[in-house]
Amino acid sequence: MQVIHHTIPNSSIGTYRELIEYQFNTAPSAPVVFIQAGLHADEWPGILTIQHLIPLLEQLEADNKLIANFRILPYANPIGLDQHFYGYTLGRLNRENGQNFNRGFQLNLESLVETVKPQLSNDRNQNKERIRAAILQQVSDLPEVTELQCLHKLILSISLQADYVLDLHCDKKALGHIYCSDHLQETGKQLASCLNFPVVILEDVLEQNAFDGVHIQPWIWLQKQFTEYDIPLACFSTTVELRGKADVNDTLADMDSQNLIQFLINQELIAGNKQSRDIQLHISRLEQIDAVTNASPGFINYTCQLGNTVQKGDKIAEIILIGKDKANQRTPVVAGTSGLLFGIHDLALVRKGEVVAMIAGTETVREAKQISD
Repeated sequence: MQVIHHTIPNSSIGTYRELIEYQFNTAPSAPVVFIQAGLHADEWPGILTIQHLIPLLEQLEADNKLIANFRILPYANPIGLDQHFYGYTLGRLNRENGQNFNRGFQLNLESLVETVKPQLSNDRNQNKERIRAAILQQVSDLPEVTELQCLHKLILSISLQADYVLDLHCDKKALGHIYCSDHLQETGKQLASCLNFPVVILEDVLEQNAFDGVHIQPWIWLQKQFTEYDIPLACFSTTVELRGKADVNDTLADMDSQNLIQFLINQELIAGNKQSRDIQLHISRLEQIDAVTNASPGFINYTCQLGNTVQKGDKIAEIILIGKDKANQRTPVVAGTSGLLFGIHDLALVRKGEVVAMIAGTETVREAKQISD
């Protein structure tokens, strides 16, 4: 194992930030696996999971069982981790400009087309190498004006070299679930099964600007532009939602790290015995996820549990209205589609218009865009 300390250029006098990267195995031409946690710096289950994962990789490396090279960021957002206000870490948005730390990841796909066009051939591996080199050149040309731009550029310079990218997040309060490109759903289903996560959400990543999407976008785009050439989908990228924010404990982190290792074994990235888990998966496209909002502010009382199957029109919660002439008035929150209730709010007091539940259904109920910004 090698430990690399990456310095992030400081934005003010007397400050200093760094990213730590753990590298395992450095075999030439081996596939690369990139795993990070805490891009949203107030989502901590993944950070603890990586603390359990690293010793496992150390032992596997000592036993010569690592087939792939591994590059691990145990925390991906020192800027967000530093945004601590009166006992709370505000790690989702950059306080400088309000930008979501997991947005703004985009390559210039049109420019990439022009760059690689004269370099393509019928050699699949050669195409992969040349396209990846062009992608990394684009990253090297990205601006470094703000601290956040420097952070994003540094992460992408590492992650875009990878063949597998796992971005560990969590929701407010939820069952484990993953997001992945609809082009890579078979691998996504295998990952969800290994993790024992019941929900897989498929995205059209060409419409996204989140971290996971930027790794597969260029390959999908170039396949569409150059149908006459053999261009691989050279990266499996996914957002792994490790349940809810409160699910930070050794029991879950140990289980999740072990299950990630099993997935990597199944993908022939680590030597070992392949094992599969047969679970019922709910496969929904992003536009089939009902992000239920509430019509009134107040206290929320859920009448359904996570993991319940609900029908369209079912009452899943009620809002207890505060400050009315008559006390204890309640208004229902109903499901907009039939499916699996897999996410709810983590606070009792909610504002009007907040997303208070997520249901994985089979009918289109929304636009195919990210659920939250």
